[in-house]
Amino acid sequence: MRVSLNFPSVAKLLELQPENPSVQYHVAHCFQTQGLWAEAERLFRSAAKSEKYQLAAMLGAGICLLHLKKPDEAVKAFGDCLEKAPDHEQALLGRGVSLQLMWDFDGATESYRRILAKNPRSSKSRVNMITLGMQRKDPGVVRDFSRRLLELDANSEPGLEGSVFAAFSHEEFHLAADGCRRLVQLHPDRFDHWNNLGVALQNSGQPDASERAYRRALDLRSESEQAFVNLGVGLQDSDRLPEALEVFDKALEKAPDREDLRLRVALLVVKQGKLEDAESRYLRLVEKSPTLSYVWFRLGYLQLNRGSNEAAAKAFGACLRLRPEWPEAETNLDLAQWRLQNYEVAEAVLDELVDREPKDLDVIRGLASVCLSHQNAEKAHYYHERLTELGDRGAEILYNRDFWRNSSAGAPRRFRATAPRSRTTRISPRPSSIWVTSSKKRATAKPPTTAGTRLSSCGRN
Repeated sequence: MRVSLNFPSVAKLLELQPENPSVQYHVAHCFQTQGLWAEAERLFRSAAKSEKYQLAAMLGAGICLLHLKKPDEAVKAFGDCLEKAPDHEQALLGRGVSLQLMWDFDGATESYRRILAKNPRSSKSRVNMITLGMQRKDPGVVRDFSRRLLELDANSEPGLEGSVFAAFSHEEFHLAADGCRRLVQLHPDRFDHWNNLGVALQNSGQPDASERAYRRALDLRSESEQAFVNLGVGLQDSDRLPEALEVFDKALEKAPDREDLRLRVALLVVKQGKLEDAESRYLRLVEKSPTLSYVWFRLGYLQLNRGSNEAAAKAFGACLRLRPEWPEAETNLDLAQWRLQNYEVAEAVLDELVDREPKDLDVIRGLASVCLSHQNAEKAHYYHERLTELGDRGAEILYNRDFWRNSSAGAPRRFRATAPRSRTTRISPRPSSIWVTSSKKRATAKPPTTAGTRLSSCGRN
């Protein structure tokens, strides 16, 4: 018979009957309701020695172990329950949760599917299957079980979150926006729902509505740098650059160590034409994080275009020490050395590069130019002929090629010197936290997480 316990009297009851399984079981349950998981687990194990309480007590012990973050021990406790009752829903759910926490997704799936085979309307199993799909990055599973959950309850938060997750995974941003709108109607004070709504609207071409969603998210959580970043991306996409820069600076106040964000701000400053400010930002970034090859590249490219050739050569040299055999960096290093009249160095850089890129017109053009400047006429002649063979019909290239062809006929002419060209293509790796590969999808959605809180939802005894 269950008894109602007054918590202050528990210690006295245990003192009077410490070996009584009924007392142990009911006191453990009382401890459990108070969140005293370790004390409850110890008493449940003692009560489980009694045949009468064995199943319920081991179930209680397993639940306590989950709350104590000991899923490996919880699996054993729930396994003992299942030996006595193989189809016990609570034990199967607890076992599935424990295995899921241990990243044994196949074992967890098997437990949940056993529950659903007996009880197709088990909402807890559906919720945890949604969470499993998110963990495994399987939007098909997430969408399937979200649909099943929403059939039971059209306003199910984990069901809606799962449908939003699946829509984002398939870049179905209009569907994601629909799901997020329902979530903010149900939970208007949830920051993550408003932030995700902003991302969905931004990627579905609704910048004004997206901005309103981000600003609402920031009203709820003003310390979130990611919401500032997402808002800034939206403003930048709308060419509201001064406002975007102001928002990004606020994000940096929240997260001053985010290198990807500092690089984004520097690029935005370049776009505004504030080259001196941008250079100082790059310099501070490489001073703090000297192993970022792509920042050295950006710094060198900026200095090259500002005419700071010696500084650019140093920046591209640092870039190539970190990432050897980067053709764009090597070509730009060559251009800096050419401008500094370090022709031998420039020629050596391009000789090595042309061996790897024998059909790269930019590389061959640069080497031909350097050879001209270095007065290496025979080599310059060879690479001008090579350029025309590969289809380069630039005026200077054809003029210089014809010079050599006509020189044997005694026609005195002068070369038209051509300069190597700077290159900016294929600048990778790119910062990934706030830049996504697709040009459409540049803001960051926070994956819905509410379903994850139901991992340990097998309840209390």
